[in-house]
Amino acid sequence: EEWYARLEQFLQSDAVNNDGKLRMDNIIQQARYLTKKIGEVWDEKDQSTSTKMLINMHFCDIFIQQLSNETSEVAFPLIMDEIGKVSSEQFPELIKSLNDKGHWLVGVTTPGKSGDLIAPFENYLVMDELKTANPYHPHRRHVCFSLEMEQIKLKEQADFFRAV
Repeated sequence: EEWYARLEQFLQSDAVNNDGKLRMDNIIQQARYLTKKIGEVWDEKDQSTSTKMLINMHFCDIFIQQLSNETSEVAFPLIMDEIGKVSSEQFPELIKSLNDKGHWLVGVTTPGKSGDLIAPFENYLVMDELKTANPYHPHRRHVCFSLEMEQIKLKEQADFFRAV
């Protein structure tokens, strides 16, 4: 009962657009990053785009957990645009951490990025490499397809005919 009341209060808040869609820019309108190394004081210097993106993913996870209570579990896909700005060494731990909590990371990048960048995601789609001849709108000719091609799997068959 309490959870539904909190959810209803959230849905009526400014975080949700008039069309009912949740937008992070409605939730976090400004952020300031302070960092601290072990044994040192807090530092206010500007952080790299990569660091900010990783911190924001952590914020998203915290926010999602705040929406639920200890008797429920909420999982969402978290979308990170421009993953090419993040060092590929950062992704395995980030993906594992999010997966352990039931979330999954959707990374978006431009074509032609290194395989090292894409490999940690395991599943990926290639956008805009094919075009349809019959789009529902003239500006929507590009289509998306999975790189996992269909395969024919051969299985041992029972003999239907016996030599007489």
